[in-house]
Amino acid sequence: DITGVFFTDANTGIVVGDKGQMRRTTDGGDNWVFQPSGTSGNLFGVFFTSASTGTVVGQTGIIRRTTDGGINWESQPGGTTNALLAVFFSGSKTGTIVGRDGTILRTTDAGGL
Repeated sequence: DITGVFFTDANTGIVVGDKGQMRRTTDGGDNWVFQPSGTSGNLFGVFFTSASTGTVVGQTGIIRRTTDGGINWESQPGGTTNALLAVFFSGSKTGTIVGRDGTILRTTDAGGL
């Protein structure tokens, strides 16, 4: 199942879903290419602050960040094992993640990277 989608422009987007699934399009969604996420956990939310920098969140506190358009993803600590359901950044460094059981995580340094 697909559980999250984000487009950085009219052509470039990423979808995330169950078992760490991630697909990327560069042609407005006509074609989707598998992209490794580095996790087998379910992913629920995705947000990019630019064409190269993005964050995905998921089950058991998964937070992963890319700075190269999603080619590589690095794990980030969130301090929770609750499912994280959505992520939003209001700028390049200020972001909020929400999850189950009232979990709210906030960063002002792009998650420490």
